[in-house]
Amino acid sequence: MAYRLLLGIGFIVLVSLVWMAGRGKTVQRVVQQDQALRKALGVHMIEKRQGDDTGFTVKTTKLIQISEDKFVFNNMDLRTGSGIYLKCGYAEYDARQSVLKVPGELVLELPKEGINALVNGITWNRNKGEAITDNPVKVQGKGIMIRAKKAIFTDNFQRVSFFGGVYAKVSISYISL
Repeated sequence: MAYRLLLGIGFIVLVSLVWMAGRGKTVQRVVQQDQALRKALGVHMIEKRQGDDTGFTVKTTKLIQISEDKFVFNNMDLRTGSGIYLKCGYAEYDARQSVLKVPGELVLELPKEGINALVNGITWNRNKGEAITDNPVKVQGKGIMIRAKKAIFTDNFQRVSFFGGVYAKVSISYISL
């Protein structure tokens, strides 16, 4: 009898915790939605710097301005003037610091080189031209496959350094002597 009573109390506590945890997430999402200064759907932006031929275009299904200099992108596609393509489901941009954070999955394509990279969680400092991830990275293309525990992309994704548990399978045609 006492065993069933304890089991019943434990079940009620567990259900209460699950209910409160779910409720907290809902409240948090509502607060974030209410923080928005402006929202726009189906946005296509083009950035071109004066005196510089390079720039980029951004397409996003939803753009939310949270503050004067903070923005959230949903389903973002970014193409640079140098041909690099970035695609993610969610990203945050700090315009004051010129930093793009992608907390989830990011697909990076370099079509000229025929290389694709899959990264989970990356921070790109546009002023420095440097993007860092402390999560596993997988790069592949025709004749190349590299995996590592983390990576640093420099020169606006033109160069990459791999760290920790690096495994590489590279065709001889990629090696310059």
